Amino acid sequence: MWPILKSIKTFFKSRLNSWQKALTVLGCMTGAVLSIGLIAGGIAAIPFTGGASLMPAWLGMIFFIVLVTGSFGSAGKYIGMSIDTLISNEKPTNEKIATVAGCLVGLIVSVLAIPLHSFGVGFIAEHAAVAAWEVILPFIPLTIGAFGSACSYIGRSIDALTNNKTIFDLFRKYSRAAQKQREQMPLMSSSGQAVRASLSVKCDDAPGFRNPAGMEQSPANLAVPAEGMKRCRSAPCLSLFNPQWSRRSTESMQSRFTQCDEGIKKYLDMSKVTDSHLGFFARHFDRDRGKARAQAYLSLLNNAKTAFEQGVIAYALLAAHDGKTLKNIVCAQMGFHSLREARNKLGWYIRQSLASRAELRLLENEVISRIVKYTNDKKSYASGCYDDALEILETLARSAACASNRMQFTQSGNDMPDLKAEIRSIAV
Repeated sequence: MWPILKSIKTFFKSRLNSWQKALTVLGCMTGAVLSIGLIAGGIAAIPFTGGASLMPAWLGMIFFIVLVTGSFGSAGKYIGMSIDTLISNEKPTNEKIATVAGCLVGLIVSVLAIPLHSFGVGFIAEHAAVAAWEVILPFIPLTIGAFGSACSYIGRSIDALTNNKTIFDLFRKYSRAAQKQREQMPLMSSSGQAVRASLSVKCDDAPGFRNPAGMEQSPANLAVPAEGMKRCRSAPCLSLFNPQWSRRSTESMQSRFTQCDEGIKKYLDMSKVTDSHLGFFARHFDRDRGKARAQAYLSLLNNAKTAFEQGVIAYALLAAHDGKTLKNIVCAQMGFHSLREARNKLGWYIRQSLASRAELRLLENEVISRIVKYTNDKKSYASGCYDDALEILETLARSAACASNRMQFTQSGNDMPDLKAEIRSIAV
């Protein structure tokens, strides 16, 4: 006897491995037993029979059993889906979220309907003399299942329209908008605060190292005597425009730029084969915008004459708000682990190449912002909108080359040194 029960337990445990499956089976079994009991008790509201109906009574009873069994099975399915969604660690879809919401609404409605005496079950005859609890007992799960089923299909439709993007993604996007703006566009702040914050190191006033309150050091005043540097601690701000990177680190960064166009080509090849990365509206109404954007960046990179120009164009691509799939492919192709790492390192490369804040401000306002803006317009590149921005970029590239020739590369080691750690090591 026990081996048989153990085998049955193992069978159900392996097959019914979720609440959705278990409650669906339980609902069907309950519905089948209940429908047969209602027919036997003579209180079943059998459809398609009675009056002038020509349907045989036996066929109506079969339909009744099927409908009641399916109703309870459907209720069990959506109640089980809600439980699985609540206890699972998987990312929920709109369908699952809507199912949970629908089941909660159904539970509230069914509970509120009881004191208002507005409850009832369609498959129990109106003239049947049954106790109220006998009606309430099936009424609650059936109401929960009905609301869960309706909301589930609504959520499934939303999934199809939004490519499985949920309301949580929307909240996360807007709640982190300010943070993403700082992380993505450290070079493109009109006030320059983000640039100043990322280029600042705090130091005490020391002999030969004066930085009065409210005054900013110019690049010419950045040569600090060794005695003053040894007393470097936390106090007023010193802006560094040319951190002394090693030639090895600069060449390492420049070698990544050659992979940027390879990443764009990968995106274009993928777009020829499939459009699964596009959302519903983009797939049907704006299919070519991503391709046009990628083609524009590829043309800009091919026309770039220096590594500095390539770095600025790559930074503009990765700092833009649009083109998520393109950015991810290019980021991976360039050997970065995340978009944040890529933007930070490209930003450092650009800042260390320029000689003054004026050039940095000109780059962010007149070059990068224009490139980001025009690459989202499918007709911009052909119309020559980039000409002014590229002319300014070429001028800044010549200035960066002159600054690079004057710069002394004294440090060796990691490709991307931390400036504060570097100054602390010098102080020791």
